[in-house]
Amino acid sequence: MIQSSSAAHAKAYFRDALSKSDYYVDDQELQGKIQGLLAKRIGIKGQVTKDLFNDLCDNIHPQTGKPLTPRTKDDRTVGYDINFHCPKSVSILHVLSKDEHILLAFEKSVRETMQDIEQDSKTRVRTRGRDEERATGELLWVDFTHQTARPVDESMPDPHLHAHCFVFNTTWDEEEKRLKACQFRDIKRDMPYYQARFQKRLADNLIKEGYQIRPTKSSFEVVGVPQKVIDLFSKRTDEIGRVAKEKGITNARELDGLGARTRSKKQKGYSMQELKEEWRRQIHEQPDKEDGAENPIVRYAPKKEKKLLSPRICVDYALQHCFERASVYQDRRLLATAYRYGIGHADVSVEAITEHFKQENSLIHVKEKGKIMTTTREVLSEEQRMVRLAQQGQGKLWPLYQKLPEIKATGQQKDAIAHVLNTTHRVSIVTGKAGTGKTSTLQELVPLIEQTGKT
Repeated sequence: MIQSSSAAHAKAYFRDALSKSDYYVDDQELQGKIQGLLAKRIGIKGQVTKDLFNDLCDNIHPQTGKPLTPRTKDDRTVGYDINFHCPKSVSILHVLSKDEHILLAFEKSVRETMQDIEQDSKTRVRTRGRDEERATGELLWVDFTHQTARPVDESMPDPHLHAHCFVFNTTWDEEEKRLKACQFRDIKRDMPYYQARFQKRLADNLIKEGYQIRPTKSSFEVVGVPQKVIDLFSKRTDEIGRVAKEKGITNARELDGLGARTRSKKQKGYSMQELKEEWRRQIHEQPDKEDGAENPIVRYAPKKEKKLLSPRICVDYALQHCFERASVYQDRRLLATAYRYGIGHADVSVEAITEHFKQENSLIHVKEKGKIMTTTREVLSEEQRMVRLAQQGQGKLWPLYQKLPEIKATGQQKDAIAHVLNTTHRVSIVTGKAGTGKTSTLQELVPLIEQTGKT
C-alpha cells in the first residue's frame, strides 16, 4: 500500500507505473477503470484518462471543475495504491490461455476485496468539540490490471498478472452532507486481512474454473504447473530477494520500498503475442522432465481426495495457531489466518468462515482504540489463574540471595537482575522492547539462579 503525499507525486506515479503507455503495441497493460460508490455519487464512470486522473489528484471534480473537498494543500495525502498479485503459476496459465477466464476470476476477486475496503472506509469528525471517526462506506478508486512484471537486466518481462487500485483520499460524510478526506489508518493496519480475503476468493474462483490448488507458505499455486517453470518466470522476485539479502533488509515495509527503488523501465514495443511466443520458447528450452513422468493435467484433472474442511476447522486452527504465543489477538488477524487455512477448499467460503467466527461462543471480543481484540474463555481463565498465583505469592518466599552477587550488567539490565535475585515474590515479570537486552539479561541471570540450586 503506497502513499502518494502530493498531487505531483501521484501524477508521476500514474505516468510511470499505472497508465497504459502509448508505446505499447497492444495489451501488456489494460486500460484503467473508475470504480466505487463515491464515483457513482459524483457522476464519473468509464475508463481512466490522464486529464481525469490529474483533476482528481488536484482535488478537482472532473466535470464541474470545483474543489472536491474543502481543503487543498500542496502536501496533502492524495491517495493510496493498493496492489493485488496473482501467484506465479496463475499468471503463467493466464498468459498462455486461449481466453480470459483467469483474468475474469482475478478481477472479480479484486473487485470484491476492494468493496470490502470501501465498506470499512471512515472519515474524521472534528466538529463541535468532537474527536472521533465516522463510518462512510464510499470510496473512489481507479484500477489498472497489468499482465507483466518489470523486466530484469534489459530482458523481456516475465508474466505477472496483478492490479493497482489507486484510492483517492475522498469520501462522503452522509451526516455532514459533504465530501471529506478519508481516514486510512485502520485500512492500512488491516491490509493482511484484506489480502487474505483476496487470496482465498481467487483460489475459490479458480477451483470453480476446474483447477486444483496447493497452499504455500505465503499464498498458493496451481497444481500441475512445474516448479521449474514457476522459478523460470520469477526473475523480478529473485532480483528483489538478492538485493534485500545484500542490504540485510527483512522488514516487510522496507521490502515494498525496495521493489519500487529497484524497478526497471518498461519495455517498449512488445505485443502480448510476441511475449507469449517468447515465454513458450523459454518453457520449451527447459531440461526434459524425468524419465517416465507424464505431462500433468492442469485443468479439469481428476480430483484427488482431500481432507474434510469446515468453517469450524478453519477457525479452530486460527485460534490454536495464534493463541499459542499470545493471549489476545485482533479479530482480523485471526480471520486472516482462518482464510489462509481454507485455501484449496472452495466449499468453505470467506463468508462462511467469517460467520462461524462471529457465532463462536468460546470467544470474547472487546473494542479497543478502533479495533476489536479477541481472546477465548479458556485463555481468559488461564490468565486469571496466573494472576491469582502471582497475587497469592507476593511476599511469600525468601530472596534467592541475602547479599547480591557481582552483576556485570549495567543500567536497567542490572536493575532487572537484582530485582529477580532479591525479590520475595513468587512471580517476577521483566518486560522490554525488541533490542533492549532481554536475552543478554537472561544469559547472566539464569546461571546466578542455578547457583542457588534452583532450576
